[in-house]
Order: sequence, then structure tokens, then C-alpha cells
Amino acid sequence: MNKLTTPISQQQGFVRASILLDWHLIVGERFANFCQPEKISFPLERRTGGRLTLKTSSAFALEISHLETVLVERINRYFGYRAVDKLLIKNGRITPRIIKKQPQPQVSPEQLSHIEGMLEGIKNSALRSALIELGKGVYDQRNKTKS
Repeated sequence: MNKLTTPISQQQGFVRASILLDWHLIVGERFANFCQPEKISFPLERRTGGRLTLKTSSAFALEISHLETVLVERINRYFGYRAVDKLLIKNGRITPRIIKKQPQPQVSPEQLSHIEGMLEGIKNSALRSALIELGKGVYDQRNKTKS
């Protein structure tokens, strides 16, 4: 997907298309639902110190302006350098992001029992749950490759 979208996104000033694809990971689900990157303008052919134009509704614009430093920090952390120094907030309609549901891993009762047996000593319920889901994913992949 990146190969296809990068040339188009570079026309809008985006260094990589992944900022568009990963926007919800960069700024978090809450912000991603209310604002979208539109373009990045860089001064004098540089790739640092840019100005990111964000499209948002007028109702959310004030909150974004108050949290500009937080958003800029998250964006720069994503890039790994100071790509953006400032946000330009533009009113506009936001295109809702389509969230695909991931299929649940299919494991046999024996496999699930094996996973749970390996994790008996783990007391932290959140960690235990996460490891069970990881184990289900591993078994699911193994089951698919055997088929």
C-alpha cells in the first residue's frame, strides 16, 4: 500500500504516505476521529520545520489549537526528527476511517488448554489475557500453514 500511495502523498508534501495510513496510531484514536492531515509545507525545499495543515470541524478546532504542542510532539516522534514545527488548522469535513474487524483466531480446545497451562503462574490478569490472545494467534497461524 505504501508503494502506491507514497508518490501521491508526496505531491501534498507528505514525506511518506504512512502518516496518512498511520494517523490514528500517531495521534491516537480520539484525535484521529476528529482531525485529518491534509498537507505538509516545508520552508525552502527542506524536510524539517514544516507546517502541517490539519482538517477538522470548527467544534474541535479550539481543542486542537490548545493541544498543538502535544500533537506536534507525537508527529515528530513518529518521524524520528523535527519534521513539523507548527499546525495550521483548517475547517472541513472529516472522512470517517473504516475500521476492519480482525477475524478471531481459531484454536482447538486442546490448544487453548495448552496455552492456559503454560500461563498458570502468571497472576496479572491483563498480562495473562494478552498472552492467551498471543498464543491463540500463534496456533491459528500454525493451523493455517498446516492446511
